[in-house]
Amino acid sequence: MEGNTEDEPQSLQSCMYQGLKHLYQARQLCDVTLVAEGKHFPCHRMLLASVSLYFRSMFTSNFRESRDGEIVLQSMAPSTLESVLNYLYTGEISLSSETAEDLFVAASWLQIHPLEETVSRFLQENISTENCFRLCALADIHNHQALLFVATHYIMQEFERLSEEEDFLHLDANILSRIISSDNLTVASELVVCQAVQRWVKFQPAQRLPQQDKLMGHVRFHLMSDAELAEVAHCADVEIPKRQLKGEDGQWVNGGPRQGMYEECIVCMTTGTWDDDCVPRSVCSTNIICFDPKTETFDSLPPLKYVSSSHCTAVEHKLYVSGGYTSGPLNGLSCSDTLYEYSVFTGKWTQLPSMSKCRSGHTFLACNQKLYAVGGHPSMSLDVSGECFDLVQNSWSLIADMPFHLVRVASAVLKAKLYLIGEQGYGYSGRVSSQGFLIYDTNLNRWTERVVGTELWSMTAITMDNGIYLVGMQTKDFWSREAFCDENKCVFLTEDCNVCLNRIPKFPIDVANPGGVQWQGRIYVLGGEGEDDIFNPCNSIYHWAPGESNWTLCPRTLPFDNEERYAFGNVTLKRPKKILPLKRRI
Repeated sequence: MEGNTEDEPQSLQSCMYQGLKHLYQARQLCDVTLVAEGKHFPCHRMLLASVSLYFRSMFTSNFRESRDGEIVLQSMAPSTLESVLNYLYTGEISLSSETAEDLFVAASWLQIHPLEETVSRFLQENISTENCFRLCALADIHNHQALLFVATHYIMQEFERLSEEEDFLHLDANILSRIISSDNLTVASELVVCQAVQRWVKFQPAQRLPQQDKLMGHVRFHLMSDAELAEVAHCADVEIPKRQLKGEDGQWVNGGPRQGMYEECIVCMTTGTWDDDCVPRSVCSTNIICFDPKTETFDSLPPLKYVSSSHCTAVEHKLYVSGGYTSGPLNGLSCSDTLYEYSVFTGKWTQLPSMSKCRSGHTFLACNQKLYAVGGHPSMSLDVSGECFDLVQNSWSLIADMPFHLVRVASAVLKAKLYLIGEQGYGYSGRVSSQGFLIYDTNLNRWTERVVGTELWSMTAITMDNGIYLVGMQTKDFWSREAFCDENKCVFLTEDCNVCLNRIPKFPIDVANPGGVQWQGRIYVLGGEGEDDIFNPCNSIYHWAPGESNWTLCPRTLPFDNEERYAFGNVTLKRPKKILPLKRRI
């Protein structure tokens, strides 16, 4: 009968598992016995050899074990062997913090790769201060790179605290070298790294003193203050390198600040002042400020002279600005194809290779060490082309064209995909609404149009919680400057393009085209077009975090001029927590 699952035949895999389990439990047709600490486990050679490279090699060789009916497994507990065999015969395994490490060792030794990976994932998900050093040693002994990466990364993140633990003193020298040479080491001061190396050496001085110079070579003395250097010289016989540690170009010769020496600020970049024809009134400079949410203070970055209406993105400690308008030879204004890079260490702007065409009002995003410039409206026309700049190769290349142009775009990056959410545009003379958005897969170089069933434009997009938060509201007619529509939207967009309306509270004021960014698990929304007139924009700063029922208003307001408070770029930028010398001879 149709729909009657009782008559469906049993799968071959299910039949085999049931048959093997029955033979194992009934001890039928067994042709080999495994022994652990005197306990015997009758089983089947064919099964062992089919899933274990260790047993396959043993049973197909001329070794004595290939002929004997009994194999003794030294240093393996009976409970561990029983769990391994249960996994082989049923495909099921029960893992706990008490058993997982022994099972990992057994699976690695017996070369049962599916079991090894299953246990490894469990260990990676349950790493802690109590087991991170043991897991690091296990992964190193068994050459399991995924587990070793997770364990060393955990130690790097908690280095200041873990370097005081006794287990730290037993770290392998090569692993210690890998940890203290990494930029991802989370320490507030390089003195912590130096003192950790000193403690490690003093634990076994006879064996470790010959390795001290090599390890100290990873200590970045140029990041220490004079007081810290004096403390090192006073407390230990350490030779501090005497050479220039920062080049003329501002690049670190012996490594830059560690992960823990940075703090994130919110960069706000104005797009300039505009006239009634949506063209910048003048190009003097682009104002760029940094907002520190911890102290709620502002400070300025060097302006980009004669550049306006550009778009920005950031990668680590570098800020990138592309396109916009520059001073032209005829009427003083012309659309730009320029790309600029700002480094927090040099404090200077550097011009990089230009885009293939001039762009303004375009989308500009960073993803996996590449910068993507998409769309825009050069020379008062709409463009569907895109290109990406490879930060490693220092060159531009074209990407696939968009299916259509979007205006009033909010954009974000989620899992190697670019999300462009806006309104479908056909030019300045007319347009048609689009109830969807475009997604660009950076790996496949392919655009996909998605439909969400609701109109989303003139908003800001912030990636967080494996999705995209959208904040703002659309206007009735951008070009005629009419009033807002009645709908003030705060929504959450999942990776599968499902819209969740109740995941984030309603924004407390009516605003369109605000700036938005995620900072340490909190969403910040800054400025935007005001309720009555876009030329009277708001200067407020609000923040919200998941779990909070309302938005919080910051006491500080944006320091921009009136018309610079909307449609400006927001990104987070890493910068050193303390002033570091550009060049120093020690």
